[in-house]
Amino acid sequence: MDEILENMPDPYNTIEQEIEEECKRMRTFTIRKIVVHDTCDEKILKIIKPGEYVFTDSRYDHFFLEGVTVCSVVGKNGCGKSSLIEILFRMVNNLGAMMLKELDRPAAEMLYFIGGIVADLHFSIGDKQGMLCCTRNTVALEHDGHSFEWNKQDGKCVYRINGEEQQKDEFEVAKNVAAHFFYLISTNYSMQAYIDADYRYETIYSWQPKKDEYGEMLADYEWHREETGSWINSVFHKNDGYMCPIVLNPYRNSGQIDMAKEAHLTTNRLCALLLQSKNEYQIVEGYRLVHIIYRFNQRYLLEKFDRQVLRDIPVESVSGKFLYAYVQDNSYAKAILDGYGIDASRKMNYIELTLRLYLVYKTFSIANKYPQYSYFKPLGSVNNAFKNNSNKQELQLVKELAEMINERNTHIELKVHQTIDLIRRLDNFEDKKVFERVLAYEEICGMLGVDTNCESVMDRYNTLPPPLFQPTIYLIKDEVYKGIMESNLEETEKKALLAKNTITLSELSSGERQFIYTTSTLLYHSFNILSIPQAERVAYRNLCMVLEEVEICFHPEYQRTFINSLLKLMERTKLNKGFRIFVIVVTHSPFVLSDMPKGNILYLDNGKNVTSEKHLNTFGANVNELLCQSFFLSGGFMGEFAKQRIESLVNYLKSDKPNEEWNAENAKELIELVGDEVIQYQLRQLYAAKFGGSESYRNWIASEARRLGMGV
Repeated sequence: MDEILENMPDPYNTIEQEIEEECKRMRTFTIRKIVVHDTCDEKILKIIKPGEYVFTDSRYDHFFLEGVTVCSVVGKNGCGKSSLIEILFRMVNNLGAMMLKELDRPAAEMLYFIGGIVADLHFSIGDKQGMLCCTRNTVALEHDGHSFEWNKQDGKCVYRINGEEQQKDEFEVAKNVAAHFFYLISTNYSMQAYIDADYRYETIYSWQPKKDEYGEMLADYEWHREETGSWINSVFHKNDGYMCPIVLNPYRNSGQIDMAKEAHLTTNRLCALLLQSKNEYQIVEGYRLVHIIYRFNQRYLLEKFDRQVLRDIPVESVSGKFLYAYVQDNSYAKAILDGYGIDASRKMNYIELTLRLYLVYKTFSIANKYPQYSYFKPLGSVNNAFKNNSNKQELQLVKELAEMINERNTHIELKVHQTIDLIRRLDNFEDKKVFERVLAYEEICGMLGVDTNCESVMDRYNTLPPPLFQPTIYLIKDEVYKGIMESNLEETEKKALLAKNTITLSELSSGERQFIYTTSTLLYHSFNILSIPQAERVAYRNLCMVLEEVEICFHPEYQRTFINSLLKLMERTKLNKGFRIFVIVVTHSPFVLSDMPKGNILYLDNGKNVTSEKHLNTFGANVNELLCQSFFLSGGFMGEFAKQRIESLVNYLKSDKPNEEWNAENAKELIELVGDEVIQYQLRQLYAAKFGGSESYRNWIASEARRLGMGV
């Protein structure tokens, strides 16, 4: 009896395991498949054939990391990978265009509805199935018993929730959609990707005011067909508070990437990530952070104002211009600072005054960019920072704006809070001139009493100086760092050696920087979205990350470790705790594919889904087999030039006919070049059969014997 009892399962452990499994199951988000219908416009389809395109097998939802599922799309160039992914982009764009068409997004590009899409997107969140259906005139979203439908009819738009026509606040609709859908973040650094001119042939519509017979705008809106313009320009990084559920990276202007701007953005995004991980794990593989230094840069602020407005203020210095505006009766600048509980005086140095001007600028910038603050948009542009002699109603509105920003704490208000915190700490610091020189992050925090024990990356952002302080990141190779720290040198000598061996971010290789650009972009947008409160705003908690051409600039070793590095980064930053994440990797790399179970790979060939024809177990598979079976290398593994040269030589060695291209001497030279020993052996056999009795062949055999130390 005792033996039987010992072998019986513990009911409490069983219950705990079931609860744990249920929690894991609820922590997943995946895109299952896209079904493309034969009525879809040929301009949208491109090479893609109508049919089902399955991304994942539910058996592998928990295969990689809790809360994270990964799949891959593979095929030769021109097989339809980008065309299929762009159908996904268009569908998500059309959902955003419909649900946000009447919401104020002042700093964002206008969203366009793309005509001609007829496709269904099947996804799952936890154990609930969902579907986004797009037709030529309709967008419908269904998930967990909720349905949202928009129908473009005769230029108008009718929308229904759960089958009932609505006249409801669309902001509430957008909030509900976010709870039942996902946010899509895409990265593609290929120079030939996302060029707006490539999309100008598509039929697109914008939601515009109606016009009367005289061309005057009316109160009603309608869908207006656009003859020019490109929908893709509207879904690059934009200032809409992450309401539209898609963003493409990096930003392109007429198809061009400003790499200097990308480097600047990456440096700023990376600071918090590197500092938070400094003593625990490495963000940049093979390197560790030594320090980040900050240099005060007043020019950053000057570029935000109209130069003529600045010239018109009768004071020379920038800080003097601000003070001039601040002390005027009824000035906007004073009302803003009053709203934050901050003052200014002539005793302050130029850094203190510039920080206050930046605070005023940022306040106007927020009011003009983000729909959450659209009520304050009538206050005008940032150049009104110098406005004075305003009436009481205007000044009260300005003050209310500052008070509202001060109360909120998302990525939108982050730089304001950074600035306020620095201003207040400086007020209690005697030697303010010290901030005119270059300072390390640790020095700034130490002098000002900033607590650097942060629990999360978001907390770390709050400890950073505002953008008026320009950062430079210094790294050191991990092996060099360990060698220095494990040495018997004095601490001062160790510090000197660390400083001597540091490099800046710009000195890393192109492949290393590419990895940093990609991952920091993903993390930056993700943490921004996570900062948005679900109760108040359009806040997504399911992420789809689409990584196209991910192996660009990557050495094979970087390709081999990429998936593992990405998953570790998500786990260490706890991103998988804040979101359910689905990653689509579009790649030509067999190393990436060897990390994928075969059920999570979509194979494309000539615009068709050919996954059913592939039987190789890809996970942990031999790279050569993957190249042959998964990447459609019908011509073998060697380069085409080498292949044709060797085939030509074989034909010559097998033939009795003369050949102007070949002779005994150059045939022997090519055989010696061949790296594959089996092929080389076979070629030697053919050579021996053709030239075995010749003097040239005997001399070759003798020289080979001497080379191998065999004697003759």
